[in-house]
Amino acid sequence: MSKIRQAQARIRAGLEAKAQAIPPAPRPAARAPGKIAARQAASGVAEQLAADVESLKGLTLEAKAAIKKALVEKYRAHAEGFLAAGHRGLADPVVPYWVIWLWDTGDLEGFIRHGRRAESLNQRSPLNTPLREFRWYRVLDWANDELKAGRSPEPYFGDVYAEAESMPGSIAAGYHTVAGKLAMGRAEAAEKDGDTEVAVEQYRQAKAAFDAAKAVSDRARVETALKQVVKKLEQLGT
Repeated sequence: MSKIRQAQARIRAGLEAKAQAIPPAPRPAARAPGKIAARQAASGVAEQLAADVESLKGLTLEAKAAIKKALVEKYRAHAEGFLAAGHRGLADPVVPYWVIWLWDTGDLEGFIRHGRRAESLNQRSPLNTPLREFRWYRVLDWANDELKAGRSPEPYFGDVYAEAESMPGSIAAGYHTVAGKLAMGRAEAAEKDGDTEVAVEQYRQAKAAFDAAKAVSDRARVETALKQVVKKLEQLGT
């Protein structure tokens, strides 16, 4: 083993040991606690949370990822217990961090599902901004990256895109644009396979999405393709 690999192995071993050394958070009561008990539970973990957040500072992304995975499990019982109890308007210090760590550790399904639940209970991000805007921005950035890499961001993108009417204009425009590009891809694939009717429907969906996003250049491209495929339908007598 080379010296570089030996060093990398030592670093990984150190990170794993540090993650395993994280003490478990106090477990919530078996039944959903009342607000007083919930406040006491939140107070009990606040000091541990502050120390854990502080421990992440100055680490590399690789090191942070290893620690955050351990922190997700450390605080899972507390966060899920709080979300299940449904105390609307009662701020919990752990839940916003826990939801964000789900994103950071690649649990998209959990990030979206638990994020929505936290938002419904009026939880805010650690910066005291709307937690749902953090979710919307992160999923949109990820979806664009997936498209650039030639991968589909579904089903997660479509799940969040369903909330477009609730989004601020600038965020919604980004979602509409991605939706238009996805519909364009489906239309072009259908056209290549000779499924003209499906192609027309998908081009129309793309046009509607680009219209909503006011993405003029992409919209013109869709309109040209739509005219071409409609002409094909006319030639087929459909």
